[in-house]
Parts: sequence; C-alpha cells; structure tokens
Amino acid sequence: TPQRDLVEAAHIVDDMDELSAAAFTSEHESGLKLLSCLPEKKLRLNVDVLPERLVALLQIYQSLYDFVIVDLPRHIDLMSAAVLENADKISVVTQQSFPHLHDTSRLLQILRSDLGIDSSKITIIVNRFDKSSQILIEDIERALKMDGLVKIPNHYASTSESVNSGVPLMDVTRRSAISKGLAEYCQSLAPTATDTTGKSALQRLFGRS
Repeated sequence: TPQRDLVEAAHIVDDMDELSAAAFTSEHESGLKLLSCLPEKKLRLNVDVLPERLVALLQIYQSLYDFVIVDLPRHIDLMSAAVLENADKISVVTQQSFPHLHDTSRLLQILRSDLGIDSSKITIIVNRFDKSSQILIEDIERALKMDGLVKIPNHYASTSESVNSGVPLMDVTRRSAISKGLAEYCQSLAPTATDTTGKSALQRLFGRS
C-alpha cells in the first residue's frame, strides 16, 4: 500500500528531485517502481491534477529511469490524451470478439485522427488469444489495418490465481504459455534498459528460470 501518491507528487513537481521522486514510489523486488493513487482516492483531472503538471511529472521520471509505463483506461479524456501524445510507444489491448474489435477500431481512429499519433508507435496486443477462435489473427489485422500483432495466450486459471492472491503471475506459473508471451512482449519494450546483471527490471520480473 503506497504511503504517498501521484496527486501529491504532481503538486510538488516544480521542486521535485531524484530523491523525492523515488520517495513517491513503491518498489518491487525486481527493481520495478510503482507510482499510483492511494486506494481511497479517485483522480480528478483539473481538480486534483492539471494535464501540464502530469506531463511535467512524467518527464521527470523519464529523465531518472530507463523507461516509464503508464496504465491508462480505454476512454480518452484530457489526462489520457496528454499522456498518449507524449508517449514513445502505445500498446492497445483487444480480444478476439466483434465488440472488442469494434471498440478497438474506434479507439485507433481517435489516436490517429484526433490525437495525430502515427501508427508506427502503436502495437496491438491480442489478449486471451485462442488459436481455435473463429476470428483469426489475419481477420484482426484486416479489421484494424495493423500487422505485427502480439498474442498473449489465454490461461484463465493461472491469471485468476495471480489476481486473487496478489502474487505475480511469473511466481504462479513461470513456464506457462501466458508467462512466456508476457515475458517476450515486456522484454521487447525495453531491450536496452539493463542493470549491472545485464537485465532490465522487466527482464528480471519476467525472466525465465
């Protein structure tokens, strides 16, 4: 449970240095650090945080760490738009169903047309991938006008155990297909971000034994 959160960090962003930036995060044993909102708080843009202060905060963390990952909701508002417009890479998650593909197609249109984001920055992740599904990868590529899709296999039992127990998926089932798929994807995001062992934080978190 974090003791300090994103809202408080954004309020002091003008005076933030490396030590104070680290103090706002919670650290996983892999070295991965998390900056979040406190559980009892709901972030309200323009009330708690202005978009420009959020961008300034992200830029500070980008200057201090090898990579910064932001988990966003699927709807686009001023806050998420500010993050997306300043992102180097954007991963859009979808599934093999017509409602998911319709929603993803609309989201891609907003990213490209309204926010002016180049398709080269966007990666499509097919979550819960099932090779026996009636909707094939080729169908998704045509529908979304995207290729090079990332497939994360379906493994409901392991994922549920991880979520319900709070134990990382790699500790629940390191050698499963879903763990391997996540590991390959995460390592592709930051292949050059390494520590003294030659591995990035994500590689240590998702590394194979």
